[in-house]
Amino acid sequence: MKKVLDHRFQLMELLGEGRIGRVYRARDLLESRDVALKMPHDWHTRNPEFRARFRRELLTGMRLRHACIVRSLETGEHDGTPFLVSELIEGVPIQQWFYSTNRDYEALAEVLEQLLDALEYAHSRRVVHQELKPANILIDKDGSPKMLDFGLAGRLEDQLRIGPHPESGLAYLSPEQAMGERGDQRSDLYALGAVLFHLLAERPLMRAEEPADFLLSHLNESPPALSALRGDVPVWLERLVARLLLRRPDQRPQSANEVLHWVRRRRQSDGVAQQRQAPILGRAAEREKLQEALSGLEEGRGQMVRISGPPGAGKTLLVEDLLQRANERDFLTVRIESTADSVMHLGSIAAHFEDPELPLFERILESAMAMPLVLVLEGIHRAHDSVAELLGELMALVEDAPLLVVVTDRPDELENETLSAQLEAFEERIKLDGLDWEACAQLIEE
Repeated sequence: MKKVLDHRFQLMELLGEGRIGRVYRARDLLESRDVALKMPHDWHTRNPEFRARFRRELLTGMRLRHACIVRSLETGEHDGTPFLVSELIEGVPIQQWFYSTNRDYEALAEVLEQLLDALEYAHSRRVVHQELKPANILIDKDGSPKMLDFGLAGRLEDQLRIGPHPESGLAYLSPEQAMGERGDQRSDLYALGAVLFHLLAERPLMRAEEPADFLLSHLNESPPALSALRGDVPVWLERLVARLLLRRPDQRPQSANEVLHWVRRRRQSDGVAQQRQAPILGRAAEREKLQEALSGLEEGRGQMVRISGPPGAGKTLLVEDLLQRANERDFLTVRIESTADSVMHLGSIAAHFEDPELPLFERILESAMAMPLVLVLEGIHRAHDSVAELLGELMALVEDAPLLVVVTDRPDELENETLSAQLEAFEERIKLDGLDWEACAQLIEE
């Protein structure tokens, strides 16, 4: 006869075993449903401190209600051993799912968005996972992620006791946790980066034989470049993982929402300026200047560029050529246009950047620090005074951030003196005049 706990939960089969305890498929005889039941190992339960913390953190987990966090249903006790009952997820670990998709990066981006939303939800309630690893992220039959074991991560000495077996979280431990600190939301983001590295490289971030070697690796070794291990990883994703795996917490993204913003903006930029509408003729020098500005972004250097010229001079074609090349590098791109009927104002710019509690220039800078950003303001001669003030703020910051601000204007229609003064201070000006005879002849041939 199968064991029944608390006169209600009948143990059916062992699903898995980790460093905290064992997980069983159980039958809830009261509710007539299958559930997952987790019991800690005996050596944990002999420690009164662990028992108290286990119960406390079980209650913490039961407060979380998010579609991507496995729901805790009940707690109980059997022969002095506490246990947790949660919903049973019929799914597969995230790495198994990812490889079954033939490394579908768009599908991974969608899953990543959901995971980040769940992490932001938990972190905003002061709950940190502390042990994200592939085994704790399942993908269900609908392709949605489910995170397990929120609030159940043990202390570092517990992990060291178990050692670096396949279920250990040591390979995903943040450097600050390796130093014995409890960690915070940024530690979860490091662990997420380590999980992504494992998926993309098809090997763990850290490999060692002994627990102490894992800790030394986290403290002293820099992650290898993903592009050196796999040539098919998108640039945006490689950069994201590199940011998540920075050794110091203050150098990483500071919140899951910041990372979510990165992923979403990357996807929004995919469709911008994919094809040119006309050939670019007679503008080799101008294109070279813009190419140099893009290259500067990869080195962390920003720039303010002004493209001036009368109607029909080719400002739009240069902008579209620039955006196409920026998208080929997986940079973020934002393009804002004003027309004769619409004056450019801060609201039209702010709509493209999240976190309205921050000043707009800080939101733009935050986006650029997450991923190189090309911000194009077309027809700025029709802009409001407030836009001129924004340009002044960005000009003071742009040299130290991967932010390229490109504005276009018609000098003959520039009447705002404040704006005119700001534009005159731009480091680079591309002045477009008519094409020379050679370019005109080539255009006729085209």
